[in-house]
Amino acid sequence: MFRHFKFVFLLVLLLLAFFTKVSLQEMLVVALVLYGFNYFFSTRTKNKPQPAQAETKEEIRKALISTGTAYYAQLSEPQRLVFEERVLNFIGQKQFIARGEGMVITTEIKVQIAACAVQLTFGLPELHFTHFRTILIYPDRYYSTIYKRYHCGEVNTNGIIVLSWRDFETGTRNAQDGLNLGLHEMAHALHQENSLHPGAYDFLNQEYLTCWQCLSEAEQSRMQAEKSVFRRLCAAPDTHEFFAVTVELFFEMPLLLEKEHPEIYQALSNLLNQDPARQAG
Repeated sequence: MFRHFKFVFLLVLLLLAFFTKVSLQEMLVVALVLYGFNYFFSTRTKNKPQPAQAETKEEIRKALISTGTAYYAQLSEPQRLVFEERVLNFIGQKQFIARGEGMVITTEIKVQIAACAVQLTFGLPELHFTHFRTILIYPDRYYSTIYKRYHCGEVNTNGIIVLSWRDFETGTRNAQDGLNLGLHEMAHALHQENSLHPGAYDFLNQEYLTCWQCLSEAEQSRMQAEKSVFRRLCAAPDTHEFFAVTVELFFEMPLLLEKEHPEIYQALSNLLNQDPARQAG
């Protein structure tokens, strides 16, 4: 539309120059203004995310199977149907935006990210992380303007989740090494969702949440003074990071976490209403 207007405007300008006494300087000023408007609108249109076609249930199932989502694979058929529905609902409420050269958002990418959120909350009433509307995906690690360093992922209070796809894929490729960027960042999102909207939802049992908070603070202090087989837990700088790292271990190394820190395991099992150690045993 704006391109047509630009053509007409230039035609009028040429006619005015031919039949009137418009100076070359005046024409140059008008041309520069027109170029500025054109650059602004074309840039805004180019960067504006285009609405994506909604995925179907069949596409969701196909992507979950083709990407080898380990958690989904061990579910019963009725549980898989619920899982698929939750993934579909999660995707429908988020805007997935590609960042960086060569990054393209596919159904498989959206499904894998959504699957992490659903896995984390599968034992709870359906949760959509409503505060977080936008998910940015970079092909590799990116420079965070908030933390002033390169990151593989982050969650901020503005309602944005940011992920490095290379690190995300590395985390999901091995479901037993205790490293999973998707679960880690969704744990941060869950923690923030609860902190930003306390009492607004009933997805976390308040008794179990209080128990977890007290225990995790005590365990974090103890682990900083004593040795643990989980070095990342010892190095966690705050309770938010402690929770996110514990979630990774809870799902990927449940038997070892339960053996080394039974109280931590049980508190998180109660909070999330899941018991992966029993499924792995």
